[in-house]
Amino acid sequence: MNLYPINTLVRKITEASVLGPHQLLEKLGYKNFNKGKRHLDAIFLHNSVSKEHRPFRKKLFEIFAVPPEEIEQARAETRQTLVDLANRAAAEKDQANPTMRLEAVFEIKPSGMHGHMFQHALSKVWEFKRMEPTMFIPLITAIIRQRQKNSQLYATQYGAELAYRLCVSSFERWIFDVNGNLTEKQSISPTLGPSVDF
Repeated sequence: MNLYPINTLVRKITEASVLGPHQLLEKLGYKNFNKGKRHLDAIFLHNSVSKEHRPFRKKLFEIFAVPPEEIEQARAETRQTLVDLANRAAAEKDQANPTMRLEAVFEIKPSGMHGHMFQHALSKVWEFKRMEPTMFIPLITAIIRQRQKNSQLYATQYGAELAYRLCVSSFERWIFDVNGNLTEKQSISPTLGPSVDF
């Protein structure tokens, strides 16, 4: 298995230590062998970059005095690898499902003391076969304006529609106002998610 750079660094350190698993985990302060081994297995067998294992890596780097610049380089390379993989997955998804989706955007106001806090909700309005998106602007404008004329038919628990967004691809979306005017083109970058932290 090709490990992520941050996990490759962990393997490099453990191999250089010439310590068996028990000795290594004892050196890291683990009194519960199984608990420590769970981190090793997750990193070496499953190539995990979950935040659950960050304290283990941090302790390992500290005990073996790994230079900070070496750690940061491994983190940067891991981050780039994950972004590249996410981009590739998104491109493959687009290729498998070549459609564009028009969504209505609502704003909802939670109840309670912090009533000024807002959230967004979405509902699908229309789906198109992916083509040059500028070709669809007149149609999208007509759809939006027609919905606004019949806004009561489309009313939801969230209230009135605030805007519309056309999901051109996994990497791009266009924003339209309630009058059907194109107001913004947004580039989308893949996110690694809150569980990823190495």
